[in-house]
Amino acid sequence: MEIALLVAISLATLFGMLAGIYAIYKIVLWCNDCYQSLFGTPDAIVLLNGKKKSGKTTIIKLLNHGGFVPSYEATQQAFIKKAAKIQTQNGRRYVFWDTSGLYHTKDAEKLHDILDSFRTKDKIQIINIYVFNLTEYEQIQYAIEAHTKECHEKGYIALAFATRGDKLNSTERRNLNAEMSRIFGIPIKVFDLTLAPVEEIIEFIEMGETNTIYKMNKTKKDL
Repeated sequence: MEIALLVAISLATLFGMLAGIYAIYKIVLWCNDCYQSLFGTPDAIVLLNGKKKSGKTTIIKLLNHGGFVPSYEATQQAFIKKAAKIQTQNGRRYVFWDTSGLYHTKDAEKLHDILDSFRTKDKIQIINIYVFNLTEYEQIQYAIEAHTKECHEKGYIALAFATRGDKLNSTERRNLNAEMSRIFGIPIKVFDLTLAPVEEIIEFIEMGETNTIYKMNKTKKDL
């Protein structure tokens, strides 16, 4: 009887130790995930720039909250801000920086110095997205051209978002996507932000990054 009791106590102790070790293991994994989420090096930094009321703030809120937020608060001063973090299903980690109020000031040079350091030291890809209101498309075409040229000069991946896609049906949006991408030579897509297209936005960025890197590498091989 005493032997059976000792065996039972020993087994209970053993199982308790194993359960404790497993719990500690899970806690360590959870802490590591939290650390990587908060402090881990991203695979790419995504810059959002463009005119006021183009939809940059709404995009950041979509990424952070997953839902459309119609309120608008204009950025009043220059800043560099880590605004949102996204990890794709493929495991690629993007950090979104809202550069509102900064991009066209003298502090922009500081931003590019920082980004250049990230590229050379940490091998982080820089994706620069020009965000514009579709209703202003005719007036800002020169800005898209300047954006494309600057990205090519600095070695950034150039993309563009057109917001206010609710003004067009799906066929019109698809045709305009193809037309604008052909004209400017970079991936451009029209989005209806009222539909909270978070997955669509991330998929576009990831595909645009992959295709652009492929074309850049192919061009280098051909030279």
